[in-house]
Amino acid sequence: MSETNSSPYIANTANQPYSFYVSPKYSGCYRIGGNYGLSISIVKKPNWFHRKMMALCLGWEWQDASPL
Repeated sequence: MSETNSSPYIANTANQPYSFYVSPKYSGCYRIGGNYGLSISIVKKPNWFHRKMMALCLGWEWQDASPL
């Protein structure tokens, strides 16, 4: 059943100004499987002990984010 008087979809129904999303600045990521594997980006860089234990116990390597 379709209505003939239905209004088109309007994204801003509350008549509020649009806001833009700013993505966070990532400090780096943990990688599993090299360049083409899974990478998990995080905002705060873990301390050296945490990075070393993740590498030794789980095999996850840390890579710093490249500056833009």
